[in-house]
Amino acid sequence: LVYYKKGSTEWGTPYVCDSLIGINDDIQNSQVWVYPNPVTEFIQINFTLNPNEAVLLVLDVLGQELLRVSLTELNNSVSLSKLPMGMLFYQILESGKPVKKGNFVRQ
Repeated sequence: LVYYKKGSTEWGTPYVCDSLIGINDDIQNSQVWVYPNPVTEFIQINFTLNPNEAVLLVLDVLGQELLRVSLTELNNSVSLSKLPMGMLFYQILESGKPVKKGNFVRQ
């Protein structure tokens, strides 16, 4: 696997790991906010409407599930203190369907 890009010069194919962990770029929901980024200990997940069977999934760069938490309130605070430092991905599901995805840095 080789990829090189400098300015307008590009060789190879960039490696995109989103497909490995099942993240769809079309999924975005302005009704859900996830912050801060970077995260030290707690991540905040806020909904504008009451969540319906909402779940937070946190995944590593290989797509392995590190954390699964039910989100039952409009404003949720989730501890990430036991997760490894570095780049992590998240998905928020409502009734089993993805409504928000993204990534954050755990410091």
